[in-house]
Amino acid sequence: MTREWMLQQVERERVDPRENPNLLIDESHQEFWNTAARKPYARALLRAEQHWTRRRGVWLRQVEAVEGANATREEVAELLEDCSAEAKRLVAPILHFRITEVALWTVLREAREHDQPSFAVALEQPHSLELLRCLRLRIDLGGERAAAGMMDEFCARARRCMEESHERTTEKGARGRRFVEVTDVLARCLNWAQKCQKDGHIEWYHGNAEEALAAWRQADACLRHLRAPPAAASADAMIARLHAAVLKNLAQAALRLGCWTEALQAADDALQLDDRDHKAQEGDKNTGTYNESTIPRMVWEILDASRIPT
Repeated sequence: MTREWMLQQVERERVDPRENPNLLIDESHQEFWNTAARKPYARALLRAEQHWTRRRGVWLRQVEAVEGANATREEVAELLEDCSAEAKRLVAPILHFRITEVALWTVLREAREHDQPSFAVALEQPHSLELLRCLRLRIDLGGERAAAGMMDEFCARARRCMEESHERTTEKGARGRRFVEVTDVLARCLNWAQKCQKDGHIEWYHGNAEEALAAWRQADACLRHLRAPPAAASADAMIARLHAAVLKNLAQAALRLGCWTEALQAADDALQLDDRDHKAQEGDKNTGTYNESTIPRMVWEILDASRIPT
């Protein structure tokens, strides 16, 4: 969008209802503002705002993760002072490696989960000492390269597990939970969802499948947790019909763009809302699960070392 284009576009919108349907619509009407939001420059501004909102969320999560890791690192360092001399001898030379921190964080978490008296008691358990011995052996033999390799493999396995379980443990699980909204909030959400659905239809009609998919994603995000209050319980059926229609549109656009997993997920969700709909194609996939309890097993698998002979 250049300055010349903007000037020409503003001039056309001042006089041509084909360029600016709002010339024939009163400002008090909701459609006036919906039409204004469909302008190319308005969409560009909205996309930019959404991008930076997501980035701010990522930065905040990163700051929280770093601060949490620093606090846990300090706590573990203090708790190590109460451990036995054998444990200190095992840990001290390799404490600066990230994979060692992961192992110690795992011990600390297990101590809290199993209500053990202290971190020192948990670290003195046979399986914990064996883990530290194997870790020390691998690092003594391979040095920094071995420690970095174990950490890289741990991160890769954790990332793979989280990616595999993300849709089932977050999106899929969250879709089934709908939260009651008060009447005015419900009306605003429904109006916004209908606006996004219409935006998608307009973009689809003009052959812009990517923008149509983005609009239907917004409508789906608005409707997936929506539930009418008891005083307006009849609105639940209307929400379900609108949501099913949006999901079918979303599945069609995702198929057009080759987003197969998203298309299957949307079709499956549409079937859950209306299992009599013959247009929705049922799809499912196997997913794994990832939680903190898998960390000890993953560390052991990464070590893959025989027990130190006694």
